[in-house]
Amino acid sequence: SLFTALLGMTMLLGLMPQFVSLPYMSGTGLGAEVLQTVGYPLLAGFQALKVQVLVGIFEDSNAGFPKPQAALQAALGLPAQRAQALERGIAVLLGLCVAVGLGFGVQWTMQGDPLGVASGFMAGSLLGFSALGTIHVLAEFVCGVKSACTSEEQPSLDVEIASSSEEQPSLDVEIASSSEEQPSLDVEIASSSEEQPSLDVEIASSSEEQPSLDTETAQEQKPASGRRRMLVGVAWLGVTVLLQLGVALVEWKFSAPSFVTGAAMVIAFLTTGFGLSYIFSDLVKSVSRYFPFTTPFIVVVGLFTFMCLFVLVAPELMGSDPSGLSTPLFSPPPNGTTFNRTFVPPGLLSGLGTYPVCHNMEWNKGLMDEGKHLQALDILAFAQAVYWPVEADVLSELGSATSGTDLGEVRLEALEDPSTIGRIGVFTLPQVNVRVLAIRGSQTAKDWAFNFDLWAPSFFFRVLRDFMPFAELVPRKFIRTVLALDLRELAGLPPPWHHLQDRVHEEVMRSQADGYRLILTGHSLGGGLAQIVGPLEGISTMVFSPVGISLAMSRAGLDDRPELPVENTVVIVSPRGDLVPSKLDDQKGTEQHIMCTALSPVDCHSLSQTACELFRRCGDPRGRSMEASCLQQVGEDWQAVPWQGFAWRS
Repeated sequence: SLFTALLGMTMLLGLMPQFVSLPYMSGTGLGAEVLQTVGYPLLAGFQALKVQVLVGIFEDSNAGFPKPQAALQAALGLPAQRAQALERGIAVLLGLCVAVGLGFGVQWTMQGDPLGVASGFMAGSLLGFSALGTIHVLAEFVCGVKSACTSEEQPSLDVEIASSSEEQPSLDVEIASSSEEQPSLDVEIASSSEEQPSLDVEIASSSEEQPSLDTETAQEQKPASGRRRMLVGVAWLGVTVLLQLGVALVEWKFSAPSFVTGAAMVIAFLTTGFGLSYIFSDLVKSVSRYFPFTTPFIVVVGLFTFMCLFVLVAPELMGSDPSGLSTPLFSPPPNGTTFNRTFVPPGLLSGLGTYPVCHNMEWNKGLMDEGKHLQALDILAFAQAVYWPVEADVLSELGSATSGTDLGEVRLEALEDPSTIGRIGVFTLPQVNVRVLAIRGSQTAKDWAFNFDLWAPSFFFRVLRDFMPFAELVPRKFIRTVLALDLRELAGLPPPWHHLQDRVHEEVMRSQADGYRLILTGHSLGGGLAQIVGPLEGISTMVFSPVGISLAMSRAGLDDRPELPVENTVVIVSPRGDLVPSKLDDQKGTEQHIMCTALSPVDCHSLSQTACELFRRCGDPRGRSMEASCLQQVGEDWQAVPWQGFAWRS
């Protein structure tokens, strides 16, 4: 029950970037605007109600399902004698859902998934509790409607506090004491010739008379109060929907700026939550022992509101205008320097070893000349160059890395506009017969919005997994399938990464035609995208500080290509202390961890910092220097082996 509540919330939070960004990423028109401003807040509010219900079921787990059972019994108008039958009905519902899940699990097992049955059982269990939570919420709504109707149909009951001087026949209850100060109790039944006796309750003292007062009973007040709250909630929710429809129309017609969208979304979450709290007032008032100062409903609504603000504001704050090249990573080798085939890395000279990715993994080994094999630092230069917005700076960065080496001249074949999400640069090295395709990492606000879009589901499940350790036992394929929902596909639109897949496929076809070997690289966002599109085409891929794709791979269709697993094609360079490759999602390729000599995780994510660390431990057999760039990035002791300062090691 608890896992169902949290997983449902995780799924909707993971979808938030799609709902928030969909109108601006794909231009889908008024329908997407309505889905954004009206549909998603209603879904979030309904999920908050389900979380309230499911947390209550979890807390009452030792007593079966008392709250859903009571709500259903009241909604259906069943007598107390049918309680056991209702309890059996709930058990049958859960059993049927588990049976359906197991049926799918058997099918998945027959398709080759060794954990298919376990995934099916988990899916059936989650489906059952999700259905139970939904039924409970609907039952609470029916109860509210029925109580409103009851309050209108029942006759009223007048209770009068009257003095004994009135002459109507009555049942008089007098409370009097033997003394004048204390009231005594006399019961007098008087029936005169009047047609119908009335019921008067008289509390009198012998010393003074009490005034008359008409009031309703508690049983009448409760339905009337519930009716008023429900009507207020329905009216509030209706006005909210109408206003949000107006906002959607304005945004669609006039392309409102992001801050207007943000304000509209935040208001939508808050007002929708307020309206639902009135409609389901009895349901949402229960305080959980896990939320001692509030209710699960309020916590979920607040979380959705906060995350909406974050998704809208963070890309604008984190994105920046691309700057120009100041200091290239490499300084070219002295004239006449050739590849040093007897070169010994500094790490080996000191007895500390080196990173296998530096020399034991070399690309383009089909050539006999070792100097024409691409190494990690060579590929890193392409991942760095594609960040520069101006073509001249891109070529200057790569020229500094290849000039005077056996790699020869770099030619630029294609370079996308700097505003393009996941900007691609295509380069060739004719002297070594290699084509390099580099994908830029996060730089603009659109890049960061795309980050949230693609990896938000993975991140929220990582949080859920850390919060509930037994979530590790949930089969990964099931989780990937659950988190793979994409609204664009439901709307018949291609997801943004399909553009990258098409572009890479074009380069694969061209490389096959002209005989060039194709290598794919990228950093951060670009590294994550390279891990997605590279295995689909079977391309040798080397990436730096990439976002993991363990959970995100289903969204790109990697689960449909078991013959090309990521492990066959992808090598990852992952600095210790860098949060991007370690915290957002798990890695799938061959991962080379390296030390980071910076204190800040932001610096550890820097491609310049990674280049300096690889150069410090591995050196460069091509004779290039990184003195200028690493002095600027690390400091005067950047080349010290062993390193004496602070470093992230594990």
